[in-house]
Amino acid sequence: MLVDMPMVEIIISASVLVSVILLAKLEKPNTAIIGILAGVAGLFHGYVYGEAIIGATAVPLAAYLAGFTLIQAIISLIAFKIATKVMKSSVSYPDFLRLAGYVAVGAGMAFMTASF
Repeated sequence: MLVDMPMVEIIISASVLVSVILLAKLEKPNTAIIGILAGVAGLFHGYVYGEAIIGATAVPLAAYLAGFTLIQAIISLIAFKIATKVMKSSVSYPDFLRLAGYVAVGAGMAFMTASF
């Protein structure tokens, strides 16, 4: 049975945009809201990643998964290193996160409007 999810790009853009808006807020968001957002975002992100490799044979599939894993590990390591440096610096951590959130909101709005 084939499942086709509508408006995938728009929903992914919106999930990223909502995430960074929550990051830019002064108060800590509700854990349940974060969990629901992560679940919806993960469902749609996973759908798009899986759609990209449907019908591939074993070797390209293995290469895709190895590359995907490597890239995700590198992104996580870079994010960890940046967060560690920010937490050790004299920069106010909440102010830095809020600024990062605002920058990401601007980028997200640009990508989301390009999706239409």
